Amino acid sequence: MYTIEFETHLKDRYIEVKDFEKIANKHVRVIILVEEHDCKQNKKQKSLAGALKKYANPTLIEKEKDIAWQQIAEEKSVIS
Repeated sequence: MYTIEFETHLKDRYIEVKDFEKIANKHVRVIILVEEHDCKQNKKQKSLAGALKKYANPTLIEKEKDIAWQQIAEEKSVIS
């Protein structure tokens, strides 16, 4: 089965198919998926960046940076 997929904004009754010559005089199945703009506008994506910032302990951040990779490496070597 040969598939052609594209997005377009319908302005009139006709949809132009690129490379029509390749599929001319063949049986095709046409499926039209209509995007509901209202749904997209209502679904605002929220960023999780900084979501846990209020729980951070600034005094531990520098200490954790120094030992985090070393601790993880030691844990992995024990597991292996």
